[in-house]
Amino acid sequence: MKRPQPERYNNRVIYLFTLIVTFPFVVAAAAYHGAGQLFERLRSRDGRRAKDQRRQTRVRRGLRGLVGDHVQGPSKPA
Repeated sequence: MKRPQPERYNNRVIYLFTLIVTFPFVVAAAAYHGAGQLFERLRSRDGRRAKDQRRQTRVRRGLRGLVGDHVQGPSKPA
């Protein structure tokens, strides 16, 4: 049985080390995302729809080259 080349072995060790080191961060990020999704599902359907409409409006305005949040002044001067 041939022994692997030293550089391949080192690459494998580095790869496994990065997996082991980053695993807790990946698990924490997944838990944070899952908790956010859980809280989002607890919101009412109307609340989710209103939030999504505001987001879509900002995106559409951004694609047109306008400011994301549209602030309209009063219709009649005081």
